[in-house]
Amino acid sequence: MTMMPMLLHRPTPVPMPRWVRLSRVAAGASHSLAVGEDGSLWSWGSGVSSQLGIAREVQYTPARPTLGLERVCAADAGNSHSIAMNDDGSVLYQLGRKFIQPQLRSKEQRIVTVAASSWHSMALTSSGTVLT
Repeated sequence: MTMMPMLLHRPTPVPMPRWVRLSRVAAGASHSLAVGEDGSLWSWGSGVSSQLGIAREVQYTPARPTLGLERVCAADAGNSHSIAMNDDGSVLYQLGRKFIQPQLRSKEQRIVTVAASSWHSMALTSSGTVLT
């Protein structure tokens, strides 16, 4: 019996604008996110549930969400949704499931980190409260 060689995916550079320097990336089931050092959020892949934050269902190259997300410092991706936060934790952005919703946070409930999994997201506040 002859063994078939295993085919591996070869990493391919994502075509980002030359002026963008990335600080973080996240991979969902069929979409991807990247955070720029300048606080920009970039998304690409499948957006059938609005998880890209743009008006297209499929985006083959990175695009900026049309919401005016500013000063993003962290983002994560689930199956059909995305979550992001701004650099001082005062805004939590939720994208997907056919809605895009920024949430303003009080000084006592600032967001310090976000995480997404298949079908849910979490945010940790400065007081130690976990939001789901």
